[in-house]
Amino acid sequence: MLEVCKSEFDGIENVEFLQIDIRKPPKESLEGSFDSIFSSYCFMYISDQRNALQNIFDLLSPGGNCLVLQLSFAPFIKPFFTLAESSKWKSELKGLRDLYAFPFWEDPNPIFTVEDYMKSIGFIDISVTIQKNYEQIESQEHYKAFIESLPSPWKTLPEEYQEDFMNDLQETAKTDNLFKTNISRQSAPIKEPHQFLLIYGRKPE
Repeated sequence: MLEVCKSEFDGIENVEFLQIDIRKPPKESLEGSFDSIFSSYCFMYISDQRNALQNIFDLLSPGGNCLVLQLSFAPFIKPFFTLAESSKWKSELKGLRDLYAFPFWEDPNPIFTVEDYMKSIGFIDISVTIQKNYEQIESQEHYKAFIESLPSPWKTLPEEYQEDFMNDLQETAKTDNLFKTNISRQSAPIKEPHQFLLIYGRKPE
């Protein structure tokens, strides 16, 4: 992502690119130096959400704000969790939650949880909402391309198991009605919606 940004901003002055780990406390030189922080589809891979939000707070300058968008539940990812509970793939996918943390997957009230984190840290003007999306994927081919773009545990399987795993993954996705049909582009509705957490907060002046 940084390489893409560098190419997009090539020749523009006063732009700096840094790679830092939001799971770790920021360097003292960076504390209080960001007016705004935006995160898109990153936080669902972080298990300790409060810690990451605390680090954002420490990075913000007084009056600075943050906006975090993450998936709290994703039907497109659910087939991984389903297979991780199966006798066939359980041992192969034992490290799945290390890769796909999704800390709010089983949380019955993620809004309350996040608001509680942010209030305890010191954020003000807090807004946490859930948005739902019932979108389906065009085809199994599109789903395979999507899966291959993710940090995926199937890539670590022995080569002779990878095709079998991908077939099982797509069959599980089909059972969950994740695909549109190839003929009419219509199908049974997706069983569960994607749930997006939109998190906003500001650091006091």
